[in-house]
Amino acid sequence: MASNQYQIIYYDGKCAFCEKYVRLLCTLLFLRSARMLPIQSDPSVYADANRHNSWLVEDGYGNRSFGFAAGVVLVACSPIFFWTAPLLRVPLVSSWGEHLYRAVANRRTCAA
Repeated sequence: MASNQYQIIYYDGKCAFCEKYVRLLCTLLFLRSARMLPIQSDPSVYADANRHNSWLVEDGYGNRSFGFAAGVVLVACSPIFFWTAPLLRVPLVSSWGEHLYRAVANRRTCAA
């Protein structure tokens, strides 16, 4: 199980849906020590998030994940659901997950 103590989750601070989604995800995954910040709080994060049209998860080493892959990183940090992360990384599952993420991301009305 990976530690989530250094995870920073960046979401679109102009999007109420995005903030609620991140808070709900952290609650459901029991990610008590993950930090949540708006993407607008850091110019580098803002540029990356806009380039990928995505939320972003950054680990303690500065590695950034986007889209469905960011969610998989958080699942891997969950003290309860970490065991499902390898299943979510199976190419067929991750491709479907990214497609679903893109469908939601492209339709939200509160884009940064």
